[in-house]
Amino acid sequence: MSNRRDNILQEAARLFRTNGYAQTTVREIAEAVDMQSGSLFYHFASKEDILVEIMGDGINLLISKLEESL
Repeated sequence: MSNRRDNILQEAARLFRTNGYAQTTVREIAEAVDMQSGSLFYHFASKEDILVEIMGDGINLLISKLEESL
């Protein structure tokens, strides 16, 4: 995964936690990573795709931690 894509995911996750998913706009995510809102769609097809990736990363991290514990 590229640094730019990681940065988008980190900032989107922060905004989703702070403002809620529905209240966070693509424009706000783009501003947080210093890019044009249309440029986000080079990396992700939609805001929902960003959320799905964030959730998938969280689930994978949880599974990894559980496997370590076992």
